[in-house]
Amino acid sequence: MAASTDNVGVAKYQVIRTDSADVLVETTFTSHFAAINAYMLFQIGYNVYAHLGYEILPANTHRHWLGKWLSTSVSHNMHHQYFKHNYGLWTTIWDRLMNTLHPDYDVAFERVTQTQANELGLLIKCKNTIKDLDRPCATTLK
Repeated sequence: MAASTDNVGVAKYQVIRTDSADVLVETTFTSHFAAINAYMLFQIGYNVYAHLGYEILPANTHRHWLGKWLSTSVSHNMHHQYFKHNYGLWTTIWDRLMNTLHPDYDVAFERVTQTQANELGLLIKCKNTIKDLDRPCATTLK
C-alpha cells in the first residue's frame, strides 16, 4: 500500500514542478505575448491529444527516426495503465534513456493503429453502401 502512496506523492510533485517551471519561465524571461500564447496553445493541444484515448498519428510513426522520440496517445495512456512506465508527455527521450518505456509499447501502438485503420475501412465501406436500406450501416461494424 505504501508504494501507491509514494506514486501519488511523486505525481503531485511532478505536476507542481512542471507548473512551477512554466510560471518561472513565463515570468522571468521577456517573451512576446504571441510566443507565450503559441506555447500555451501547443501545450494544451498536446495534453488533449495525449489524453484522447484515440491515436491520431499514422501506423509506424513509432518506428520513424523522428517519430520514435514523440510521445503518443498510446504511450501516455499506457502510462495511466502501468504507472511505472512512459513518463514523458511530449517526448520519449528520457523514457528511452532511463529504460522506463513500457516493453510492449511498440506492440500496443501497432495493435491500436491497426484496429483503428480496420474500423476506418469499415466506416468508409459503410458510407459507400448507405443506399442499401435493408441493412443498417451500423451492422457492418460488428
